[in-house]
Amino acid sequence: MIDKFNIRLISDYKSTRSIKEINKDLCDSILSSNILTGSHIYSNIHKLIYKISLGQNTYEFRKINHINKNKTIIESLNHNELINVKSVMIETIKIIEIGFDYHEIKDYLFSNRNSILFHE
Repeated sequence: MIDKFNIRLISDYKSTRSIKEINKDLCDSILSSNILTGSHIYSNIHKLIYKISLGQNTYEFRKINHINKNKTIIESLNHNELINVKSVMIETIKIIEIGFDYHEIKDYLFSNRNSILFHE
């Protein structure tokens, strides 16, 4: 069983990679997928990641946190929120590479949300 110390180590490791690096890997995974197609797939995957990570959609998060449309959500995240976004991105990359379609990704992420997210 993984204890809190190990979870913290895993989270610290995940936080050492920049969000840009992880996002590039995510975009590469989507691009190389033969299953994920469509003009809005990048946007839909990113919105899903924020929904899982933050517990609300991007519109709600911007409104509640008074985030200007010219500023990215990533720039507005606290440390724990950033770790959660990275964790969900990494998990999404894994399941895209397995061959999940959008609906399978969505179902998997919602079903496994508590085990993916960092909890203090």
